[in-house]
Amino acid sequence: MLRTILLMSFLMTACMASPDVTGRPMPRYAEFEGVYSAGPLAVTEVRARDTYVAVRPPEWGGRPYFAETAENRFTMALPHVDEARWVDFQTDDTGRIIALTFQDLHPGHDGHVFTRLQAGEETPASLFLQRRPQEAAAMALADPDLAVDALHDYTRSMFSRYPSRTSDVLAFLVPVRERFPDHSGLMATEGLARIALGDRAGAHPLLQAAISSEPDQPDVEQALRRLDQAEPGNGEGYRAVLPFSLDAAFAPPTQDEIERVRQDWANRDLNPAEIHVVHNYETEISGHKYEVLIVEHDFEGARHFGAAFVPQEIDGAGVPVVIDARGVNPAYSPMSVDDGTQLIRALGWTQTRFIVLVPAMNGHTLQADGRTFVSTGDPTDAWDGATDATLSFLNAALQIVPEANAEQVAIFGHSRGSTVALLAGIRDPRIDLALSVAGPVDHFQAQSPTTGWTNAEIQRDAMRDGQPATLGEEGGQDFDHFLHRVVTENESLADVRHRMIASSPVYFVNSLPETHAYYGADDRSVPVRNAHWLQAGIAGSGSEGSSTVTIFPDLSHDTDSLIAWRESVTWLEAWARGG
Repeated sequence: MLRTILLMSFLMTACMASPDVTGRPMPRYAEFEGVYSAGPLAVTEVRARDTYVAVRPPEWGGRPYFAETAENRFTMALPHVDEARWVDFQTDDTGRIIALTFQDLHPGHDGHVFTRLQAGEETPASLFLQRRPQEAAAMALADPDLAVDALHDYTRSMFSRYPSRTSDVLAFLVPVRERFPDHSGLMATEGLARIALGDRAGAHPLLQAAISSEPDQPDVEQALRRLDQAEPGNGEGYRAVLPFSLDAAFAPPTQDEIERVRQDWANRDLNPAEIHVVHNYETEISGHKYEVLIVEHDFEGARHFGAAFVPQEIDGAGVPVVIDARGVNPAYSPMSVDDGTQLIRALGWTQTRFIVLVPAMNGHTLQADGRTFVSTGDPTDAWDGATDATLSFLNAALQIVPEANAEQVAIFGHSRGSTVALLAGIRDPRIDLALSVAGPVDHFQAQSPTTGWTNAEIQRDAMRDGQPATLGEEGGQDFDHFLHRVVTENESLADVRHRMIASSPVYFVNSLPETHAYYGADDRSVPVRNAHWLQAGIAGSGSEGSSTVTIFPDLSHDTDSLIAWRESVTWLEAWARGG
């Protein structure tokens, strides 16, 4: 049966001080757990797991993990080590934890003292954290020291950072707006929240009243513009950029279009040429020693690079292979592997040895051992093209690394890399395990933002001036990945849709290998509907017996940097053993 896990109750149980029902020891730092307050609207939540404390400062969507580096001082350990970010806990005369301070976690609260709330003690922010918004609003309104502007700033922050709590934001806002009916900011936030919840009719008069009261509100101006936007005529607005309608571009794919993508994949030649090891060095990561090979090869007229991490503790051939696919950002930033990758560091939790392949996809830069290696090619072909590059690098590495078992290949990815992992697993029968963290599965509808707008509406607004959308504005990255070739290469509507379908694994989910995917319900980059669509696709394909989709109910794009990665390593261990 397909497992969709809501982990809140699991985590709360795991953080209790007593042993669990399996008899396993509970976290070392359970005495640090609790909610810490620096005022009525600022709380920091602390949980314990294993040898870490997980700390979520005010307004954070993630919950990074911290490891103890001195008595009662913890520095960030996951998702990456950052010694500049730390949490100090204070004790009373009996040694009981009573407060904390932190550094470099929140500009508005760094250095502030957060006092631990005692049993039964609540603040408006702690009640909101527990999804008790009406009680939170009542307590806030009863506090004579809380100004209306502070309440507005709080609700706007909760709305913008936690999409799964939009209904709670609205429930908090209603009584506050009753007390302050003419506050333009509260009207604006309620209007935007109603759009996100699908109530556009209710949103419009609120936004109109807000902008009439306070004209200088760019987000309100934008929302009203989008609500009132009409399809432009030929040569006007976005039709001066694109020769076809955006509604046609983002219409659901047909079965014929999906089949044409399958046929295209089957006809592609992913064989690399001119394969060379251009650099090699030794390194130690999380207690494991590796020889690192920087592999160069030709593919489709471009030079590509990648790193192969080969464990030194192996003897002979037949070592399982794991591809680690990277994400992407608008700047196409370089990827350094000097400290490995997050997956390689996570492999320190297991004694099983894996050869890890890290491709520098088309147009990306790899940094290793003080050197820089630049893959050529088009980085904007960031999904389907990146999958081609990944599979080509796999083919190159298997020719260079004799210890690798070509019959036992898995793939892992986060964000864009997660989508590449799913697409590679669909396309290459050698890959029989795909591990996916926060990956888009559909570029037509599932990736429409959590704010309630469709992709077509965002692109229509971004190009209202008759110019292409830019990377600095909403919709710019999608334009860069899927629409810019219409301008630069005269691609047709059919070409655009073909690329979008080939970048959307949900339409091919019946070809997935064993898959384990992780998502955050408060992810603003990859909305949680991607998880629901993938879940439904797996269930419909009949492969729910071997595949899982896990949703963290209160986390964002990084999901849970301990649980998701550690479970991925557990899946890899079982797969490597053939279990």
